[in-house]
Amino acid sequence: MLDVPFEYAEDLLERRPSPEMANLCFDNVAFKSGLLLRSNLTLKNIIKRTDNTSLISKYDSLVHLQRELIFESVSQKTFNYFTKTKLSQEVERLEKEVAMMSTDFKKRAAFSERNWKDVQDELEDDQAIVELIESNNSCYALILKAEGNVEYVHISSKNELLPKLNNKIDEFYHDANVTKQIWGEISAHLTECSKIYYFPVGLFNNISLATLYWGDNKYLCDNYDIELISNPSEVEKDMQESFLAKNDSFVSLWGGIDYGTSMDNIEAHVEIHRAITRGDSLKYLAYAYDEVVKVAEYLNNQNIKNKIYTKGDATEQSFKARDGKNDIILHISSHGFFNDAAMEENKRSPMYNCGLFFAGSNKYWINDLVPLIPGLEDGILRAAEISTLDFTNSELVVLSACETGLGYNDTSEGVYGLQRAFKLAGAKKILMSLWKVGDEPTSMLMQEFYKSLLEGNNP
Repeated sequence: MLDVPFEYAEDLLERRPSPEMANLCFDNVAFKSGLLLRSNLTLKNIIKRTDNTSLISKYDSLVHLQRELIFESVSQKTFNYFTKTKLSQEVERLEKEVAMMSTDFKKRAAFSERNWKDVQDELEDDQAIVELIESNNSCYALILKAEGNVEYVHISSKNELLPKLNNKIDEFYHDANVTKQIWGEISAHLTECSKIYYFPVGLFNNISLATLYWGDNKYLCDNYDIELISNPSEVEKDMQESFLAKNDSFVSLWGGIDYGTSMDNIEAHVEIHRAITRGDSLKYLAYAYDEVVKVAEYLNNQNIKNKIYTKGDATEQSFKARDGKNDIILHISSHGFFNDAAMEENKRSPMYNCGLFFAGSNKYWINDLVPLIPGLEDGILRAAEISTLDFTNSELVVLSACETGLGYNDTSEGVYGLQRAFKLAGAKKILMSLWKVGDEPTSMLMQEFYKSLLEGNNP
């Protein structure tokens, strides 16, 4: 319902730019981004706090049916169209009933959205927020600084930028001309700014802004302190205290997983990536085991409680068992996948097209005709499954795997993939990758990340 008027405002802004239209479009983007996600989490939290047993029962039934629907949707040989249709209808009916019964939700869900002026009051003189937006035909930026109106900057047409996104990673991120095309005009508006918060819409979700090459052996992260935010109205002050300093901190880690294939140590000269495609046999990640063991050692040195799930114990069920627990960090070091061809071919939801691998998953992955058994896990944890879990106590989810930041880009609701799944589950922050990553360098990177995190630095 919001798409038509908001797109009309965007079109007016691009044809006849004005401060008033730029202010309005900034507010529109901030309001619409994550609206369904915010309402979903609000509803979930209110139901948890209510003493209405009938409402709680219906909500529990809804979650159960959602999980059944996911099972039917990812089952290949056992897939039944009529069963799936019936489940879909029942889920839709229960969703409406739960929403209608949640009178508290209807009263409290009038979100007190902050407009551009409210957000501006939080900015320091050297700070700015940049919304990078893919519209129907072009790409542009909206810039908010500590003073003045929102500024509109045209970047390029989509047809000019999209082909360059298909270039090899080492070409795209070492091409100063691409960076100038995306950021050149924007930089002219940020001459007094050193701290940049940016919010991506559409194709900009697939670009790591900080690592764009500026020239003269410099990247954008050398010119600015750049921070990705999940909503333009959520500018965050520097953390006063590390969340790991809490007395009840607990960390769960999965790594060195037995996928049901050979677990021999990988020879040093063989480069194993943590990305996989349907039909490829899952290779044991020796350095992923070293990674979680080393991270656990760092945590133990700081007296932070933790548990490692490895080898055959690193099951999908062990991960789902953390549903509703007090894990401050969830760390998964494994293979990941994006865009499962079997799901794509059958036109399934993009939330089924990406995921992470746990113990015993290889036989199901190399042969999509192996039937799933109701009540048993296949070891392939999909985004849709994660979205039904409760990780509201998790300050950070670390997805130490390949392409975990990718997904289907919807210009109004963000990226449908693992990041959306964990956000729906309630996680505060997510560490993800956009590319294929090697096993050994990823292990090294993660160890350095935790060293810095345990020193009290912002993630």
